[in-house]
Amino acid sequence: MAADHFQPWTPRQGQASFVWNVLTAVGERTRGDLGPGVTCPSFRFHPAIVAQAAATQEAMYPGRSWLGLGTGEALNEHIVPGYWPEAGERSLRMWEAIELINKLFTASLAGKGRLSVDGNDVEAVYRAALDAAERCRAGRGPIVVEAETYRWHGHYEGDAQPYKPEDESTSWRERDPLVRAGRLLVERGEAEEALERVQAEARARVDAAVERARAADGPALEEAYEHVFAG
Repeated sequence: MAADHFQPWTPRQGQASFVWNVLTAVGERTRGDLGPGVTCPSFRFHPAIVAQAAATQEAMYPGRSWLGLGTGEALNEHIVPGYWPEAGERSLRMWEAIELINKLFTASLAGKGRLSVDGNDVEAVYRAALDAAERCRAGRGPIVVEAETYRWHGHYEGDAQPYKPEDESTSWRERDPLVRAGRLLVERGEAEEALERVQAEARARVDAAVERARAADGPALEEAYEHVFAG
């Protein structure tokens, strides 16, 4: 067990570490069970974040994880601004958070409202999107479409991507969705010349958009707050 404290009980206890990092490190060095004692899912953390952290820990260390939840203490939770409620309201918030966390856990485990598809298969993604839209329009509730694909480039221009194995991109490039889609069209009778023409037109449109962006004036300072809906 690792205590989820933002501040230590007493100065002699030293610094209060981030509990999920500590649990990950402990999991690598031990074989026992792992869990926070206890986390409050109502103030510092949104319950969805707590659910994600706990589910990640269970995925990393199967069968060893548990999740302890509580109503929170001002010592740790009142670091965020706002009203600090009495115990009764904090208890209600905790049970509401537990209900949400349980729904997230059970929906994931039961596979409800979730559809996985090969994100490098253009037709499969298209069919999945149609199925998801039909489900929602029919009133059968929301659905998450998971399309597994690959990011070719780094997080920024010049990123050497040292976090990837050297041969990882090679196998994924063989499954490039554009290459696969083009090959399939040719197999179905489309002329390669027509496909090359479409690709050339697409490249020309992208190049023109890049040139327009480079030639455009920089944004004005007041535009920084346009199209911002939260934060």
